[in-house]
Formats: sequence, C-alpha cells, structure tokens
Amino acid sequence: MKSQLSGLFNITKPAGITSYKVVETIKQVTGIQKVGHTGTLDPFASGILVLCLDKACRLAEYIKNEKKTYIADIILGIVTDTYDKTGIKENVSPKEPDLKEIENIIESFSGEQFQLPPMFSAKKIKGKRLYHYARDGETIERASQKINIYGIELQKYKYPLVKIKVTCSAGTYIRVIGNDIGSKLETGAYVDALTRTGVGNFNIEESTPLNYINKENWQNFLLPSSLAVNSLPKVILDIQQIGLIKRGLSVYYDKGEGKDMAIACVSENEDVIAIAKYSSKTSELIPQKVFV
Repeated sequence: MKSQLSGLFNITKPAGITSYKVVETIKQVTGIQKVGHTGTLDPFASGILVLCLDKACRLAEYIKNEKKTYIADIILGIVTDTYDKTGIKENVSPKEPDLKEIENIIESFSGEQFQLPPMFSAKKIKGKRLYHYARDGETIERASQKINIYGIELQKYKYPLVKIKVTCSAGTYIRVIGNDIGSKLETGAYVDALTRTGVGNFNIEESTPLNYINKENWQNFLLPSSLAVNSLPKVILDIQQIGLIKRGLSVYYDKGEGKDMAIACVSENEDVIAIAKYSSKTSELIPQKVFV
C-alpha cells in the first residue's frame, strides 16, 4: 500500500482549464484523493494555484487569506458580459485616454473599498454558483464585499492595451477592476489576459508548470506543509512535546513575546503538528487545531 504523503504544490495553471481540472490531474498523478486548491483561478487565467495534499488540506484557510498579486491585460473600448475575453463583446467608445488620465484612474483604486462580485463568478448564493444564474439569464441580488488594494500600478499603456499589476486581499475580482477602470475612463474595458504571480510567500518564479508533474516525479515537487502558515510565528517541537500536543495537552514555552497569539507548532521535518494559542499568563502553548 502506498504511504500517504501530505504537503503543498505550487502549481502554474495554464490558461484554458479550470482550477478543478488541476486538482483532478494531481489526484490522478499522486493517487491521493484528498487534494484541494486554495483559491480559484478563472479558466481563462493562468498562474499560481497552491494545492494542499492530504492532511495539509486543513491548512488551506491560512493560504486562502493571504495577499494575491496579479498581472492583467485590459483592453479599452469594449465591454463583455463576463468582464473578460470569454464573454460577448460590445463596442463602447473609440476614445483614446492620455497617459496621465490612465495613471490617475488606476491610482484611484488603491486602498480599502467595496466590490460587487460579478454574475459570472464561482461565488455561491442560495447554494448555487452565480455563473449558473448568469447562464440562465438571471441577475441575482448580491452584497458588495470589502476588499483592499494594497498596490496597483500601470506597467504598460499602448492603446487599447492597459497592463496593470495589482496586489490585493483575498476575494478581489480583477475582472471587476478592469471593468470599473473602463467605466471611469468612459471607454468601457474588459480583461483580456490575467496571470496570478503571487500568493502570500509563494511566487510564480518558483512555481511548477502542471505538465512537468507526473507519476514518477511528483514527490520531488511536494513542499512542506509549514509553508502554509508562513504568516504565523513558528516553534519547532521535540518528540515529547509532539506527543503531548497530539493528545490535546499544553506544553511549556518560555519564549513568547509577552502577549497571547496564534503559533504554528512544527516538527523538525517542517510538518505542521498544530496551531496553538500561546498564553502569556501561563507560558504555555495550548493546541487549538491538531493535524496529526
């Protein structure tokens, strides 16, 4: 019987396939059925898709909440019903904005704001994904979501192409930003190409193209599960401490920062043992979520 391995994959998803297809491919390659991704990429988009394997699936939430970075090609003068290249196109305006106007509009998207999820999206309302409603010609009332654009910059402008780089909070739709840029410019716009280049500490330079991975080499690309909790302080536990934590018992820890906080408890092999709460009163690590 094949031994179960857990960990993470930093996959480069090609454009033209769904995130679900990537997950199914990794299941077939590894022979392990417990595989999940940490944030959907639209089929037309490419770039980083971080996958969790086996026990590491319970760590997905920590990656899902990380900042994301994207490169988007926006085409002015045309809108689509999906806000991207896959939708039905409609000409809006031949207006060619000057560079200063483009820069000012893009800069206006920085910071915290509310964004309305597009109808063509995987977001669920009443147990049904929005794109199912949209395909049936229905428009469903949906609430705006609070997002944060940590950074947005113009990388290239040659009409009708506007290329931008965006670093944003989880749950941000870059297609909506592209559409909104077109609205503010009064030209209309849609996203023609989209690449996710960063998810937290994961970057596209270290990402592995999906077609590089096969049944013989997949273990070479498996990353330690501890990378999922890079945003948390870490402490390496010895065998005795791991035994206590596994039984739901607290362990003494005298190197806290004097305040209560979440800490990732890991083994010497960088496997995540538990997420624990550090108690400044008792100098203990109290297990909150155990993974072994």
